[in-house]
Amino acid sequence: MPIRFEESRAVLDGVCGVEEALPLLEFVQAIPDAAFDLGSCTLIHSAVLQVVAASGRPVAVPPTEPFVVRLIAALGEGQS
Repeated sequence: MPIRFEESRAVLDGVCGVEEALPLLEFVQAIPDAAFDLGSCTLIHSAVLQVVAASGRPVAVPPTEPFVVRLIAALGEGQS
């Protein structure tokens, strides 16, 4: 599974497809202080990215894959 759920952190690893969006949403809804670890994420589906963005939760470990870095950076540009 590309997402591993720890106590209060969702660790996204490798390719995170659309099928990961619902479990990720359920996790952030259940864990008030949830954070994201994107350090090993190499590709992220837009539905998963929307969960990350809409949750307002912190990205504790930023991505290293250049494409994912650009996507996450673009999320920050839209916030004020």
